[in-house]
Amino acid sequence: MDHRIRLPKGSCLYCQGRVYIIEDYVSAGANSIVYQAGYADTLMPEHTHTVLIKELYPLDPLERIARSPSMALQIPPEAIDFFQYNKDSFLLGNQAHLELSVDGNGYIAHNLDSFSWNNTLYTVLTARKGEVLSKMLEQGMHFPTLTAVVQCTQNILQALLPFHSHELLHLDISPDNIFMLAPETAGDFPTDVLLLDFNSVFSLKNSDGESPYYFGKTGYRAPEVTLHRREELGPWTDIYSVCTVFYELLTGAQLPGDRELFKASDLINAYGGLLLHEKERSAMLVSRILDRGLAILPEDRYPNVQAMLTDVRELLDTLNGRPHITAEAAAAYMKMESANQPKGSTNQPKRSTNLAKHSANLAKRAANPPKRSANLTKRVANPQIRSGIPAVLRRYVKKYVTLLLLLALFLAAVSLLGKRLPIGSEKSCDRSKIMKAGGEKNEGC
Repeated sequence: MDHRIRLPKGSCLYCQGRVYIIEDYVSAGANSIVYQAGYADTLMPEHTHTVLIKELYPLDPLERIARSPSMALQIPPEAIDFFQYNKDSFLLGNQAHLELSVDGNGYIAHNLDSFSWNNTLYTVLTARKGEVLSKMLEQGMHFPTLTAVVQCTQNILQALLPFHSHELLHLDISPDNIFMLAPETAGDFPTDVLLLDFNSVFSLKNSDGESPYYFGKTGYRAPEVTLHRREELGPWTDIYSVCTVFYELLTGAQLPGDRELFKASDLINAYGGLLLHEKERSAMLVSRILDRGLAILPEDRYPNVQAMLTDVRELLDTLNGRPHITAEAAAAYMKMESANQPKGSTNQPKRSTNLAKHSANLAKRAANPPKRSANLTKRVANPQIRSGIPAVLRRYVKKYVTLLLLLALFLAAVSLLGKRLPIGSEKSCDRSKIMKAGGEKNEGC
């Protein structure tokens, strides 16, 4: 339980002549608390700028760190090492934030400034309209469609790309650290994200055996983090955490702690929840992503963000009825078209037209998918049902059943003809009687 005392509304933080006034509490992490604050414009003080302020305030299980009446942190001697460890982590997060702000592609809030006050550190970040994902879920604002869940997951992966390109791991992906930006169109459900709380950042470049790192939140951290296997940390560690969030958005519940006995896809109902009205192909892709992203062993997971993004984009294309053409397939097609053209030819429009026709055909087929079949799902999930009978025996059984059906039809036809055209001396007309009657029809005929 979090016993930390938050700064009350109206509290003032001073930094070189600028006064930040706390307006609201936003979220809390393992070693910091985030607030919304405002400060007056220098030239037009009647106008206020809104920012986010992150306060270094570690969550101490022993509750040794407290606040004075003036809201300054009080750190006793026995908690100095604990506070210094969190301070180093806070500063490393700030450094990473400054490095990543340029490459963040809109998924990372900009670090505007840092300063010291109240016997601790503060960082000023850009503020955007929106809500922390954990608050949304607590308020019952669940994602309305599978498409919205997949779009949000894709944006979280995009936000991780600059981390991994700089050989950094976030190590604390969870609903508490995902800020959902307010949609530009009123009435739309939010899917764009900002990543918060970089204080858990771990550098793969300086991953010596003595440098400490944060273990993340229970229920979202990868097994190698829980087991303290530092040598196994990598991009797949963050991917595991992303998939736990993906699972929670799908089901509305956290990933079970004892699920190592099962595949992740076994915990998903393919005919319920957000998957109820989706295509069979969509359910299969969701299962593939969960099984691979939540694999217990790191080597069984996606090796990097791009690999998972490939499957996520295929799932989005399936949900939106678009043909999914991989980069490899497109390159192979263009290479084949180039090889079929005579040397010196520049017939680019024709090649583009052929590719457009091919894409249109794929889109037509995707727009009219086959109806979902429960038997199909059983065969996909249990291939032994089909493979239990040898293929050769199946062919012979099919052949003889067909012959028996043909024979039955032949006998039925013969029986029907026999009733219409009866034969026999007792029931046949006597031609002699007809001749004697002078050609008149005999009553017995």
